[in-house]
Amino acid sequence: MSDKGKAKIEYLEENNWEFNNTFVCPHCEALATHEWMYAYDEIPYKGFLGGDKIKKRFFEQDNKQFIFALCPNKKCQKYSIWLGDELIYPDLSTIKPPNDDLNKEIKRLYNEARGVFNKSPRAACALLRLAIEDLCKKLGATDDNLPSGEKRLKDRIKFLVKEKGLSIGIQEAFDNVRLTGNEALHTAEINLSDNKDIAILLFDMINIIADEMITKEKKIKSLRKIVTKAKPKNTE
Repeated sequence: MSDKGKAKIEYLEENNWEFNNTFVCPHCEALATHEWMYAYDEIPYKGFLGGDKIKKRFFEQDNKQFIFALCPNKKCQKYSIWLGDELIYPDLSTIKPPNDDLNKEIKRLYNEARGVFNKSPRAACALLRLAIEDLCKKLGATDDNLPSGEKRLKDRIKFLVKEKGLSIGIQEAFDNVRLTGNEALHTAEINLSDNKDIAILLFDMINIIADEMITKEKKIKSLRKIVTKAKPKNTE
């Protein structure tokens, strides 16, 4: 038997999954349920009573195992590699892409935050707050429309709820988990209390606000045009 171990892959049974296996594929960006696999070597050794034995040596680092995830999308079927719950290949975020109806600058900030999310959630949060501030201004919460001394991010969100019909639940979510950050900080500055959970909520909030205030409005306008065209003309 060869002294050299042979690398293999072992599929994990569902009841042994330590992490959620439903996420956005970093390759094709499709939300899918992936299959988790561990990588390991087969190491031959001599048993205590003689005879050849084999033991598994799982690939790990810092007491975390390397895990492979296979995307089930037939047009993709590519692997991503994780160290514990951290994506290490490809070097992309598993966060959903930005709403298509957002403007280029807000998309740029959003995608920049996606790019640094795994390495620096705090930096991602700062970028996302900038994106939310820009989005609020685009939707009407500009400095000119806000009362003097009420130009913080939470004031802009409050304005959209009061004046533009944004769901109050979004404002409550921001207030309850302090998504607007330390009010002593500038929007773009790093908040030391930020973490991955807050970053994920900020990503979601941007898409929720865009869907509610931009995408749905576009759909309603489109529907009105269809109804107008379909409406029968008066006949004499």
